[in-house]
Amino acid sequence: MRNSAFLLLGLLLLFVQESLFRVPEFPFVPSWLGRPSLILPLLMFMGIRDFSLVRGACLAFALGYATDLVGMSPIGLFTFTSVLTFVLARAAGFRVASRSRWVQILVSFAFSVVQSTIAVLLLRVFSPNQDSWAVSMRMRAILPHALVTSLVALPILALSDWVLRRTRPERESSVHMTRRSAS
Repeated sequence: MRNSAFLLLGLLLLFVQESLFRVPEFPFVPSWLGRPSLILPLLMFMGIRDFSLVRGACLAFALGYATDLVGMSPIGLFTFTSVLTFVLARAAGFRVASRSRWVQILVSFAFSVVQSTIAVLLLRVFSPNQDSWAVSMRMRAILPHALVTSLVALPILALSDWVLRRTRPERESSVHMTRRSAS
């Protein structure tokens, strides 16, 4: 149940990201800031909250692949960076420090910079025919993108925490149901 809930939450966030933030005059985000990544805080949450490596990597893979399909980016670009983001968040181990809002904003900013930089470098490596102007424009957009992503991270992290508390792993719920029926 928990895997399905996080997959549905990720797909819902992807839908919001790809539909609402494509509107040119979106009232809350100035156009010069670009659009935030709503999937990144969810991936970060899964890594920080100690999801199993296999389950988290599979969910990150599915969400990254969906991002590639919906966002019309080269297939595999966000698939790779999403799995990498999950693994880096898991390895970083911000479990204790992630409770403070300021730390959550700073960590979201840092992960957004890392993910965007890797995406731009991968685009440069696998598309060597790009002109330098396009690459420099993408590099200039990294910090504003990271700023907007870090600002929207708090509600997404809170929503992710709510979903985590509301869903129980399948094993726990079956043990709970067995104990209840035995009483």
